[in-house]
Amino acid sequence: MKTIKCKICKRKCKNLMSLSKHVVVHDMTSQSYYDKFKRKINEGFCLNCKRPTLFRNFRFGYNKTCSYKCKMTGKLNHRSDVEMSKETRQKISEGNKGEHKIIKCLNCQKEIDIPVKRKRKYCSHSCATSYRNKYEDNPMFNKKSRLKNGRSQRKRLKDKQNHPMYGKYHSIKAREKQSHAAAIRVLTSGKQNIWDHCQFGIFYSIKNKTNIRYDSGFELKFYKMLEQMINITKYKRCDFSIRYKHNDQYRKYIPDLIVSSWCYPDEVVEIKPLCYVKNEINVLKANAARRQVRKRNMSYKIWTEKNLALTNKLLTHRKNY
Repeated sequence: MKTIKCKICKRKCKNLMSLSKHVVVHDMTSQSYYDKFKRKINEGFCLNCKRPTLFRNFRFGYNKTCSYKCKMTGKLNHRSDVEMSKETRQKISEGNKGEHKIIKCLNCQKEIDIPVKRKRKYCSHSCATSYRNKYEDNPMFNKKSRLKNGRSQRKRLKDKQNHPMYGKYHSIKAREKQSHAAAIRVLTSGKQNIWDHCQFGIFYSIKNKTNIRYDSGFELKFYKMLEQMINITKYKRCDFSIRYKHNDQYRKYIPDLIVSSWCYPDEVVEIKPLCYVKNEINVLKANAARRQVRKRNMSYKIWTEKNLALTNKLLTHRKNY
């Protein structure tokens, strides 16, 4: 890799950018360093009008002209220097345009000159619309044939919408499950807000003196309870993942919190609605978490809305006395 030496202290720099930053040590700007060591004779003056030009950087030095006017007139305008014939100019213009081809418009049979790379069939927009109106039976323009091509995509969308946990078109079984889960939540929590677990935001913890993210209403309640508990010293979001196996595939799962206290070892907490605790995946997660957390000298516990309601009652009872 090529390096550039500073001509004052002979320090090696990686590139011109690093040299420009290093020059500041010697109480010099990049322009003053360039003027002292790199500037050529008559550099920094306009080639057309001899006025001083602006300094750009180490790589390019000074501008060759003072303005765009000077650039387009005099010596720099190569077309004014070289007297070109009509034939040479035509060749240059054709070369710039690239290869062309002549095609016929499908509607009016008019010849059009277009570049080779361009895919065009009509001479104008009006020709295109009139041709499509004429040949409605043509499969290229028939709406039904177009829908057949996009059928698989529409089918996928419908499958997604009919999925029990996606979209608004739920099946009857999915609706029954949702209503049952909502009813259990109302009975256990004793509140009318059914979708209380769908909240998210940031909670300021006085014990930790930091903001902590919560992904549900149950987590927010749990944070408020932890702030009231005397034996809890601190709590934080879980910073490690747990590996579990599902359908012969290894997956990762991150619990919600790590709660530490002065009277018992650290506890890994997962906050989940009661209706989802006995799901197959959640059971696998819990079993894997208990095994792996034990190696870290911690315990694992699942908190549901039932536990939250009971502990909240105890805390309010303690406040009253």
